[in-house]
Amino acid sequence: MRSIVLWTGLLVVAGALLSAAEPPKKLYSGTPLKVLLVTGGGYHDFKAQSVIIPELIKARGDFQVDVIGPDWKAAQEALKKNGWAKGYEVVVYNFCDADNTDKELIHNIAKVHTEGTTGAVIIHGALHSFHWKIGKDRMKYEEGEEWVKVMGIASASHGKQAPIAVKVIKEDHPIMKGLPKEWKTPAGELYNSHQVLPTATPLAMGDNGDAHQGPQVCIWVNQCEKARVFGCSIGHHNETMKAEPYGDVLVRGLLWACDRLP
Repeated sequence: MRSIVLWTGLLVVAGALLSAAEPPKKLYSGTPLKVLLVTGGGYHDFKAQSVIIPELIKARGDFQVDVIGPDWKAAQEALKKNGWAKGYEVVVYNFCDADNTDKELIHNIAKVHTEGTTGAVIIHGALHSFHWKIGKDRMKYEEGEEWVKVMGIASASHGKQAPIAVKVIKEDHPIMKGLPKEWKTPAGELYNSHQVLPTATPLAMGDNGDAHQGPQVCIWVNQCEKARVFGCSIGHHNETMKAEPYGDVLVRGLLWACDRLP
């Protein structure tokens, strides 16, 4: 009897391990969709994330993912060239350069979306970039701030490092369908959503347990002229990116941004 119980227990454990090892559900099939990841800067492990993000994307469908970065100095030179995003359906931005005021660089990046239809994905540190030293109040969007116009949210700070409790507030949006209504990240750095532009729609709120900070928009979409933009301010830690449902959130948002989400 004991051996039967033991064997049954082993089967349960084996089944659990097999389930955990199952590959993610494929979210896109067909001709490989061309994705460009722009990454680099300070305060984050962009070297590791320049590998993690392409792996998350390619594990969920037929994607070709190219990378500019994580050498941020070289990346900036590449981004100043005309046509740097030509041929890509969506650009994923995972970089951090809050104090950069290089107008030529900012315009050459933003115009891909303000003047074109290429989709964009904003991850974590990109939300603080090209904004903090532009204008009088970094808690607000000021006319002419091209990058904030692309993102749809102005953020000037973040809270303590702590796990983030995520709660979906727009369950009927295509990106959020099939995802958990609530989940908690293993680690986190919650960004403040000081101003949400009229063109942006919050999809989920994040709460790190700080009553003073309160819940903040952590997943959203933005309509930047003719371009679709998906944003997720979660993503400071590598372990958070590797934890479910981050990969599904990212890829569903990416597919929505280039109008490929079923």
